[in-house]
Amino acid sequence: MSNLLALSDALRQEFTPTSGQGTVAATFLLVSDVHGMNQYPLMRQVVARERVDAVIDLGDLLNFGQPREGVLTGIYEGIESLGVPYIYVRGNHDAASPGDESVLRRVSRVPNVLPVEPTAGQFVRVEANGVSVSGFNDARYYNERSADFGAAQEQLAARFRGVTEGLQPTDLVIAHQPYSARRVEAGAARLSGHMHSPLLERGHIQVSSFTGGGLVNQFRLPPLTEQARTADDEEPETAGELQGHPYSFDVLRFAEDCSIMSITRYSYRNLASGRPQYDQITVIDGRRIQPDPPEGRTCGPALGVTTRPLLASGGDPDRTAGPLATSGP
Repeated sequence: MSNLLALSDALRQEFTPTSGQGTVAATFLLVSDVHGMNQYPLMRQVVARERVDAVIDLGDLLNFGQPREGVLTGIYEGIESLGVPYIYVRGNHDAASPGDESVLRRVSRVPNVLPVEPTAGQFVRVEANGVSVSGFNDARYYNERSADFGAAQEQLAARFRGVTEGLQPTDLVIAHQPYSARRVEAGAARLSGHMHSPLLERGHIQVSSFTGGGLVNQFRLPPLTEQARTADDEEPETAGELQGHPYSFDVLRFAEDCSIMSITRYSYRNLASGRPQYDQITVIDGRRIQPDPPEGRTCGPALGVTTRPLLASGGDPDRTAGPLATSGP
């Protein structure tokens, strides 16, 4: 793993233009769809090797929406062991029924976890080294069936748009599902997971699964009932995630002018067996994602990490701002 990370560093320095951007001001590890598979020792290596300032988890931390699954697998302890802020948005596998927030509450008890929507309708903006992050939880829950998943996703996006209307755009807006993520605006990029496959568009980064979908998804049976087959025929944009994919994660770097400098995409196989096999490393110039950098801003480690409520226009988002104390990686 160390050799593969070193290779990516060499590629980034050789092929990513940095003219006018200066040095790296903030580094984020982007992960998604852990699905109850405790690979946090590996994640800890990545955090240390890449000098990550914060992890952004795009949801589906567990499989069945039950908090005890995270206890049995050591997920919560694994997150805490990273020693850096862990910015989290809930996925559809992180709830067991409509309105269920039990997993969300349990994850929020981990000292370094920063949920962007701690409870329904209450949003938080996190700033790490001057780069702002906000977003909204998924409305779906484990094993939900619906004739129109898209309608619920549009409602989530509309609610978030209503809260943020008139406010300065957040640099990174995060959501679990790409359908809803594409329906909001961000200053730099929108981030989503869910599909277990990477995708890159102007202004949108879709992150694959850090654990290849976890063991449960690797061995999921084909649909056995008519209802399940109907769900599998869902429209692609709101469809369920793909199974059996390689382990994957992204490292997103911001420059001192608060623009995206680069994104490095990693894909490996056989990590669980201890025999990591190179699959693909891609280094992408940040201007492909964010062609128009912000003006008049400065980002960097001196700004630290703060959290504040994200209020509708007319509120005072600074009234509870304060630093987050975290240990080093």
